Amino acid sequence: MIEGGRVVERGSHETLLAADGRYAAQWRVQTGALMADLAEGDATRA
Repeated sequence: MIEGGRVVERGSHETLLAADGRYAAQWRVQTGALMADLAEGDATRA
C-alpha cells in the first residue's frame, strides 16, 4: 500500500487483510464490504 509516495504496508492480499490496516480498509470500501458491515450493524471495522 502506497500513501504519499511511500510504502506504508507491504504483503500479500491475505496478509494485508489480516493486518486490518489501511489496505484492508480500502479493500472493504472498494468491494462494498463496508456497506455490508454497516447494514449488519458491525461498524467496529468501519
